Amino acid sequence: MRFGINCIQFNPTYRGGINTYTFGLLEGLARVGAQHSFQIYATPKNYDAFARFQNLPNFQVIKLPVSPIFLRGLVAAGWFGFPFPLHRTIANLTWRKAVALQESLSDLIYTPTTNLFPYCYKIPTLISMHDIQYLHFPHFFSFREMQTQRIAFGLSVRHVNFIQSSCEFIKQDILQHFPHLTPHQFIIIRDGIDTTIWTG
Repeated sequence: MRFGINCIQFNPTYRGGINTYTFGLLEGLARVGAQHSFQIYATPKNYDAFARFQNLPNFQVIKLPVSPIFLRGLVAAGWFGFPFPLHRTIANLTWRKAVALQESLSDLIYTPTTNLFPYCYKIPTLISMHDIQYLHFPHFFSFREMQTQRIAFGLSVRHVNFIQSSCEFIKQDILQHFPHLTPHQFIIIRDGIDTTIWTG
């Protein structure tokens, strides 16, 4: 099977759990996923972060085509005030060529960075929704961050096919806050650890 790993929203300068999770997952797939192929979809800004996977036999690192800067600016502006449908439409138009390329090379699109983006895939999509902190601890987020989270999560749960959660508690928490999701959309897979750190 051809697994597309969507890293459009991956920020290589961020120092936090999502980046640790993403690289840990990719390194694990490189060790145990030889019967499948993996396409890492990167942007010009984060392409170099995945260079070490380029030479692996079952991996490709693909630099996605980038739309004109004014369109990307509209997407960025949309995080802070556009209604959901308008933001979704602009994001989908901006990234339509990238999505077409992904759909031609992969059978499933997996996004490790919490939220689906963009929202117009015709092939199955899977995201790892690690938590919904912005709903439980809003005082830790600025107004701008809350707007971004509200739109990103709101559109993701409307358009994704499946969600990976690391435990039953997170699954139930997400279902409680997004009741239009259904339990059959969830796959519980616990986050792995690199045992060689502890044994080697």
